[in-house]
Amino acid sequence: MKKLLIVLLLLGCSSREDQCGTITNLGSDSDFSYWIFIDGTKHDVDLETFNQAYIGKYICLQYD
Repeated sequence: MKKLLIVLLLLGCSSREDQCGTITNLGSDSDFSYWIFIDGTKHDVDLETFNQAYIGKYICLQYD
């Protein structure tokens, strides 16, 4: 039971860490949604972040 509790706590705590890596792709759609892929993982971003992004750029996204 202790192991299950520890695993659940770790999963809950690590879900909103800062994400750093290289931009591997980016895109937008007609609904004004913007996203970038950091090392192959998709992240939704705002317009300002999207406008500064380019493939190959190293970036860190900070989650509050």
